[in-house]
Amino acid sequence: MTWLLADRVAELAATRPRDLAVVDGRRRMTWARLSGRADAITRSMHSRGVRAGDRVALELPASAEA
Repeated sequence: MTWLLADRVAELAATRPRDLAVVDGRRRMTWARLSGRADAITRSMHSRGVRAGDRVALELPASAEA
């Protein structure tokens, strides 16, 4: 079976939106918020010309706020 992480995050955001997805020290993020953040990154990349199937690299700090 093949699955994408984005699909699993979207599924959990739909079925368990208020459950914790990320704990980073004192910061907490629900599945709904994590999904929203991922969607925002997707829209930003799409607006810069990135399309499905393109390869991208991200360098982010190890933080829930990245």
